[in-house]
Amino acid sequence: MCPRRLLLEQKAAVDAGANCEAPPDYVLESGTDQPDRYTNPVYSQNNNSVIIWVAALFENQQTLQSDGTILNGSILDPGFNTKYIRCRDLPVHPDESWAGMIHRGTWKEMDQLVVQPMITSNQQASSVMDSSPPDLRYAGTARKVNFAFGFNLVSPKSDRICSGI
Repeated sequence: MCPRRLLLEQKAAVDAGANCEAPPDYVLESGTDQPDRYTNPVYSQNNNSVIIWVAALFENQQTLQSDGTILNGSILDPGFNTKYIRCRDLPVHPDESWAGMIHRGTWKEMDQLVVQPMITSNQQASSVMDSSPPDLRYAGTARKVNFAFGFNLVSPKSDRICSGI
């Protein structure tokens, strides 16, 4: 299940008086004004950050029912039901500056990413502008890339790199 949905359920339980820890506000942002709709990435005005939830292909293959019929196709299937999506437990953040992101084009759903996980668990980002930094746990960083067949090549023989001096 999507961790954002679980975190929203956890927040609802806390609001109802349950004795459990409330999740940080930044992970509850959906990126829309509709509570049951999520965008990815989330451009967070509240935290001045971009939050990316990673759903890997190998974790989102087709789901079969007990009788062998298909309950849900793979994440690449246009009819994929996001109710069954499996995302990483924590989001990642871009590994470049805001200016670099804008220069390369803003990020959107279905962008191809290379995700670099953090070496240690439970990393926290700290704010240098605030004496009490927010609790921003994240799983790593991401870089937007083009995999095979995504390159705009005019001609591989028209290399403009000069060899040797």
